[in-house]
Amino acid sequence: MYIKLLWQTGILCVFSWVGTQITERLHTSIPGNVIGMVLLFVFMCLGVIKLQYIEDAVNVLLKHMLFFFIPIVVGLMNSGDLIYKSGLALVASIVVSVVVALTLTGIAVQKLGAGRKYLRTEIQLAIQIIGTDLSPINILTEDISGGGVKVISKQLLEIGTQLNCTISNSKLGIIKANGEVVRTEKKDQDFRLGINFTEISKRDRNKLIDFTYRMGEHAAINTSEANARSYSIPLENTD
Repeated sequence: MYIKLLWQTGILCVFSWVGTQITERLHTSIPGNVIGMVLLFVFMCLGVIKLQYIEDAVNVLLKHMLFFFIPIVVGLMNSGDLIYKSGLALVASIVVSVVVALTLTGIAVQKLGAGRKYLRTEIQLAIQIIGTDLSPINILTEDISGGGVKVISKQLLEIGTQLNCTISNSKLGIIKANGEVVRTEKKDQDFRLGINFTEISKRDRNKLIDFTYRMGEHAAINTSEANARSYSIPLENTD
């Protein structure tokens, strides 16, 4: 574990060092650690650096981040004259930068989450889907939300296919909804079908929302009726 943390921290140090070298050689005013973070981001986007290469070290550093502010705070003791002369300007710059950062973060979160209205939780549940020209198909969900579901299917359905969905779970009960296939994706030997609920009762939607929030607080859960290796799953009796 410690060796893993050491080499992951080493990767972060290398990017920081490279950023510092770029700052010194190009005589730029951009701090070397900022350039290093940008380089790390680029390498991660390109897939050269995977998240698992640095994740543990990053989590440890973030957990103890306040520790790294101690030298800065102590250094302020030697800057009494500067604080006395330019204290208001420093406070104003800090306030403005915090407001700008919070505003941009809020805008980014809203933009990135614009298409996701409900919390989505990865969980396998038994679901039966029936189309206009389809026999009932018993399959499994991959994830679920109050607005739709992603299912694992051996059969590819066309985008726009209208479906009647029945979700069965001992904790959730029986949920019925009309849906439409909006996304398809081939993965290994199966297909992933994204289904948006076009018609669902308010009661059932609220049950789904409450269920996904409760399940989201735990690790991915395999319910007793969900079997990842079988698609022949008897639904609970709805009578």
